[in-house]
Amino acid sequence: MVTHVDVPGAVRDKGLAALTALSGPSRKDAGNLRFDVVHQKNRTNHFTVVEIWKDQRSNDAHELAAHTRAFRAALTPITGALYDQRWYRPL
Repeated sequence: MVTHVDVPGAVRDKGLAALTALSGPSRKDAGNLRFDVVHQKNRTNHFTVVEIWKDQRSNDAHELAAHTRAFRAALTPITGALYDQRWYRPL
């Protein structure tokens, strides 16, 4: 799963803190194979979250975890939008 997260420049540090708080515990979730957060070099308020899960059940459990819910609660007021995630399949 790949998700692009843009936060307004004025609250970049709040967005970064929320993503950091999400990434550490998420890497320890059962079934997590990879969880990375990166940002663009020239736009440091543009983040990309890359998640790889063993299976759908693992991702579903992660979505219900307290650290994931806390992340969404922190991010929504910053961005003013819902966190939109999408599953992709290889071609």
